Amino acid sequence: SIGDMMLINSIPADYFWIGYPEVIGTHLSYPLERGFFVYAPTERHWLYRDGDYLHICRYSKTDNDGIMINYDIASTPIWRKIDNLDISGTWIQFWKYSISEQTPILASASAITGITSFTGPDAYIYDLITLENSGSIVEKQLYDNNSGNWKIIEIMTSGLAEQVSYEDAETVEPDGTLFPLATGNYWKIPPDPIVQLPNHFGYKITDILNFYWIPPHYMPGPSYYNLYDNGVFLTQINLPNSSVNIPIPEEGIEHTYTLSGMYSSGEYFALNQIVITYTSNQEEVQPVNQLSIYPNPFNPAASQLTLKFDAPKSIETRVAVYNLKGQLVWSNLWEKGATELSWDGRDNHGRLCASGLYQISIISDKGHRVNRKLMLLR
Repeated sequence: SIGDMMLINSIPADYFWIGYPEVIGTHLSYPLERGFFVYAPTERHWLYRDGDYLHICRYSKTDNDGIMINYDIASTPIWRKIDNLDISGTWIQFWKYSISEQTPILASASAITGITSFTGPDAYIYDLITLENSGSIVEKQLYDNNSGNWKIIEIMTSGLAEQVSYEDAETVEPDGTLFPLATGNYWKIPPDPIVQLPNHFGYKITDILNFYWIPPHYMPGPSYYNLYDNGVFLTQINLPNSSVNIPIPEEGIEHTYTLSGMYSSGEYFALNQIVITYTSNQEEVQPVNQLSIYPNPFNPAASQLTLKFDAPKSIETRVAVYNLKGQLVWSNLWEKGATELSWDGRDNHGRLCASGLYQISIISDKGHRVNRKLMLLR
């Protein structure tokens, strides 16, 4: 006993940590440990790299007496693919270890590149790895090629009940791959928040338009989801689905898509909307530049809010402010080539907005969007 420890307004994070290597068989292998707060880890995956893959050669697990027991895996299956996650990639991947049978349980995995984005404050371009062991458990691993970070969505479905784990890890010394094997590398995994809204509403376009999202971290979940196009009901999505395909929209017309979850207490909207203007050749266009806003938090009684970015002269853009329900509060057209715009904290009817969290979006006439969050104080 070292005394009492008080935790204030925070749940300690889980972590992954790479320890000191050992030679197992013919491979120099590193232990990847997962732990919680100050407690000793309960399991270790011993990994070595071979080309684009990490292989697992030993699984260590604590028994009922707290003693770490080693189980060597002679077949050294693939644990993760960590590089060159191409669109046609499929492989067999380690899922978990069966101690009772002393054998690894494998799953099929596939990679899909070209995910357009998760629109919202965390707008990235991802490679998506889908790992499936059975019809009831699906893991989607999203790898950000730009920052070297990774995200995992683990979805367990049973009838209409859903439980979702969303992990957002921060790594040190990334080398452009998943889980670089170097002693001391550390990934912090913040605890899951309780979320009632469907979040990270994203999309990709192929021969169809595919929308996807992370279901709410809330039990019980919604009865179903609604998808709207320009404010008009488009389709209902029943659980346990968290994606939907629709035909390619009409060319040249701007479509604003919103997603909601339907509960007995009401309808709750995802924080972001998706704006798409489809063209048949799907030509690449330059997105609007990054947006900066200040001051943030913002008090309209003291000053105006300044929004700044370099608007491309050839692209028409508009600014829009949304509340947490996804409702439009204020909008304005951004003059081509202008660098700054101000907002006085009033809605489109001239009323002062209430204190709270808002989302500011800059949307181009090509459908590209940049989002930032703003705290308004009165």
